[in-house]
Order: sequence, then C-alpha cells, then structure tokens
Amino acid sequence: LRHPREDDVDGDEDVSDFDELAKLWAMTKPKYLDLLKRLAAADPAQSLSYAGVRWQAALREYIEAGGRADPAAAGDAFEALSGLLDSTVAGVPAWAFASAPSASAAQECQRAQVVGACQALTQMLLEAEGGNPGEIFIAGAVFRSLPTMIPFLKGQSNGQGAAYIVTRMLSRFKTIRWTPSDDAARRGLVLNARRRISTSTVKVAQALARELLPHRGEVTALAQELLGSDAITSDEVAHIYELLFVLSNPVPSVEEQAAFLHEVMSAPVSEWVSQATTDVVSRPQAWLQGTEVGGVRESGQGGDPLKDPRVKCQGTIMTLLCIVRRCITGGSALRAAAQSPSVNEQVSLVLPNLANVIHSIHSIWLPEVRAGVSPAWQGIYRSVEYEVTADPEFRLGEDIGNSPAAEMCTWLRHCRDSAYQLLGMLCSFKAGFYGAIEANPGLLRPLTSHIPAMENRHLRQWLRLVVTPMALNCPKHLQEALMGAVLAPVLALAYGRLSEGYGAMQSRNAGGGGAGK
Repeated sequence: LRHPREDDVDGDEDVSDFDELAKLWAMTKPKYLDLLKRLAAADPAQSLSYAGVRWQAALREYIEAGGRADPAAAGDAFEALSGLLDSTVAGVPAWAFASAPSASAAQECQRAQVVGACQALTQMLLEAEGGNPGEIFIAGAVFRSLPTMIPFLKGQSNGQGAAYIVTRMLSRFKTIRWTPSDDAARRGLVLNARRRISTSTVKVAQALARELLPHRGEVTALAQELLGSDAITSDEVAHIYELLFVLSNPVPSVEEQAAFLHEVMSAPVSEWVSQATTDVVSRPQAWLQGTEVGGVRESGQGGDPLKDPRVKCQGTIMTLLCIVRRCITGGSALRAAAQSPSVNEQVSLVLPNLANVIHSIHSIWLPEVRAGVSPAWQGIYRSVEYEVTADPEFRLGEDIGNSPAAEMCTWLRHCRDSAYQLLGMLCSFKAGFYGAIEANPGLLRPLTSHIPAMENRHLRQWLRLVVTPMALNCPKHLQEALMGAVLAPVLALAYGRLSEGYGAMQSRNAGGGGAGK
C-alpha cells in the first residue's frame, strides 16, 4: 500500500488497501491499550510521566501551529492521546492514589511519585486550556480527558481539586460561545467543547459527590447562576439539573432533600404556569399563522414572532422532564422519602398547560385544519421518522430543508415526544396525578378529544408513553372511569384502522384473483 504522499518512503505497508489497514488497526488497538494498562500497573509513576510528556508535546505543537494546524489530523492525535491517558490511569493500582494503613514503605514512596505525576498532569491540562482562552479545540480535548483523572481526585480527601475542576468547567459556558458570524467549522468546535463540558462535569460530580459535599454551595450557586442566564441552551439545561441532583445525593436528611427538590422545581414550574406560557400553548393557530389562503406566511417564509416563545416552551418541558425522570430513576433512599410530597404538590400545577400543549399539537392534525394548510406548509406533516428508517442516508430535501415549515416540523415532533414522556412519568406520582384528575376530570378532555385524528406513528407513541403508564399506575377505584375515558377511544380507533386495513387487503387480494393469500 502506497501512502497518499508519493515522497513518503515510509508509506509502504504490508496490506492490500486502506480498508484492510483500518481493520488491522481495529484488531490490534485493544492489544496496545491492554499493554499500556499492564505497563502502568508495573511502573505507575513512569507511565504517568510518559503520558504527560506526550500530552505536553502535542499541546505545544498545536498551539505553536496556530490556525495552520490541520483539524482532522489534530483531532486524531488528541483522540489517541485520550486513549493513552485513559489506559494509563486505568492500569494504575488503587493503592497508588490514596494512602492505606497496610501500605509498605516502598508503596508509600511510589504513591508519592504517582500523586506528584497526577498533580502535574492535571495542572498541565488546566493551564493549557486556560492559558489559551480563544482556542476552542484545546478546550474540547482537555475537557474530554479531565474525567480520566477521577481515581486520582478521589484520593484527595478534601475535594478541593474536584471542586476547582467542576467550577472551572461550568464557568467556561460563559466564554465558549458562538456568534452568528461564526463559520460552520468554528460552530462545530464550540458545540463539541460545550458538549464535553456538559458530560464531563456530570461525570466528575457523580464520581466525587461525597468529596464535593463541603463545596456543594459554591458549585450549586454557579449552576443556578447559569440556569438564570442566557449562557446555556435548552439542551444543556438537562445536564445542569443532572449536576444539581448528583450533588444533592449525599445530603444527609430528608428535610434537606425535600428543600432541594422544592428549590429545583420552583423556577421551571413558575415559568410553566405563567400567563406567557399559557398563551403560547393554547394558540396552535398562531403557530401556523398565515397557513390559510391570504395569510401573511402562506408562502412559508417571513418572520415568526412565536418562534422564541415556542422554543422556550419546549425547553421548559425538557427541564421538567429531566427533573421528574431523575426523581424516578436516580438518587438515594432519602430522595425517595423526600420526592413524593415535593413533586406531588407540583403535579396539579403542571398538568393544565401540559394538557393544553398536547391538545394544541393534536388539533393541527384535524382534517379540517390540515386541509386549510397551504402547500408550502404541508412539510410540517412530513413523516421524517419513517424516511430515516427506510433510508439511513436520508436528509431533508432542499425544498423545505431550512424553511419555517421544516423548523415547525422538527419542533412539533420534539415537543410532542417530550410532552408525552412528561405526562407518562407524572403518572408515577399517584397522589398528585390521579388526585388532580379526580378533582378536575375536565383535564382528560383536551388529552383525548382529538385522538381520532392521530396518525398511526403518533398513536403508537401515545399508547407506549402515556396510556400504558397511566393504566399501570391507576388506582383501583379510578380504573373504570379513567380507562373508559383514555383507553377505550384508543382501542376503538386501533380496531377500526386494523379492520379497515384488513378489509382493503381482502379487497385487493380478491381483485387480483386470490394472489398473495
């Protein structure tokens, strides 16, 4: 195999083509990584020092190259260095990170060397990231590798190292941002770095929650400051709330856990029940303003005054969904004792507008509404899920790819999915959910009134995400009334469509002389 550069005399390899070379590397890579682990187990301090030297050389080379560095080559290089660091730290014996009463004098001496190497490595990474604040690529590479140092940070009993790293990463949300004038390449680097911040912060906090407990106030204050600013996107909000929950896990009393949950839920619930949110979720005709003949947006172009409120509405749903999901699936025994009263009292506040937004989305599929939508806006009904399933290479066509109709199609799909999930998860809080339904049966009407207009793909979602959890959690004394209102229409609709489809198949087969029976 000849290297693409003809003047590279070392480019010859004993493989027939590049695909075979990739397969060869895929087979041998795990062996190299295992070898690194074994070397680290045999000589931890030397292995860590070697990893630090390689990182330092690569960082210096990239910084000195400035804007002339090849992003693809640099990405491959730092990915390999991340693998080197991961394997090296994973191979270091546990006793080398923390002092133990049974450790020998030789082990204690080696432990001191390992701790010194880890401190130097961690400091080198942080200095490289902070010393070059405009270099987004370096930030992404560093944030990817900092969680690798968790075994070392666990051994530092005061938790100061972990607290410094977590607050450092959170503060970078304010500085690593894109502007409308950024090109696609820079925007990609920014998104990658922010994604690394989100995931790495949660990883470090989850592994070191107890060590971070003395510093919880400082980290929580910074997280709350971010939640109240425009420095984070709606997608990143979920990671910030995940961080808050992780930090609260070691809190030692039910009262403190309950106070934490109340504090966390108060802001998104207040936003969700506000008059501004009610106006947005109750006006589906305004989402599609101008879809009728003569409307100002009949062409599918022009401004959308409700776009930002709609995006904010979906972000609030995602925030509530993140909190409720975390209450159900994660946390300690204390959290379980504290969460029920804390969440139950909020359910009755969340349900009305949740029912409104689901009702509004369903109403857009009513035949009379759909018939009045102009051709330029028919893209909102596009079954993107099916097209992606049928063709993995599927991309939105140029005709609606960047149009308001395409944006609305995406928003409707995401908002429907998150609203269904939130409604289904709220069923787990039986006292709050079923108590609200029993006190106000009218809440069911907007949820079920437009079910006959659902497409089959939406009907499956509704059954899986809403009807099933609602039926499984329903108290016995409400089963007849509730299931009659929720499950019966769905079963009748499913039966009708199955019968209609079966009848059409029979008619087609009969017309074809029995073929395909």
